[in-house]
Amino acid sequence: MTDRYQFGAYKLDEQQRTLTAGEEVVHLQPKAFDVLLYLLQNAGDLAGKQEIMDAVWRSTIVTENSLTRCIRQIRSV
Repeated sequence: MTDRYQFGAYKLDEQQRTLTAGEEVVHLQPKAFDVLLYLLQNAGDLAGKQEIMDAVWRSTIVTENSLTRCIRQIRSV
């Protein structure tokens, strides 16, 4: 299992918890970073909303709106 992912112009380093586009650091909220990491770790697999929420928020109860906000932030960067 890798701790670094590259997709397009972006690089994500799981250990450093950084996302870069070229040489520029891209800032994500911690949970948005976790959602992106989960999606990268499960690339090629279909993941439902509940599955992502369970993996990222674990035992914390959140609404789908929390996931929606994270996805919106990921898409905006």
